[in-house]
Amino acid sequence: MAKPFEEVWSDYGSNSDIDDIIRAGKLCGMTDEQIEAATDDNVGFAEHYMERPGVWVAILALADSLKPGRMPGRVAAALIERALSK
Repeated sequence: MAKPFEEVWSDYGSNSDIDDIIRAGKLCGMTDEQIEAATDDNVGFAEHYMERPGVWVAILALADSLKPGRMPGRVAAALIERALSK
């Protein structure tokens, strides 16, 4: 069953993602307030776009293609583009 974005974001399973966001923000020289504002903005974008069924299909297509290791951004973009064009 699908969960609302906020429920997933607030779940303990998102803690490492939040830690990564904070770490990346600090590496960029952002203050805590800037990191929080940027995160809030991007969570809003994510919530908005994830409500669209085609976007969710593309996210699932990408997730199904992930393997351990790294994936070039162009490969991920091609997978998403292919899913959105269906």
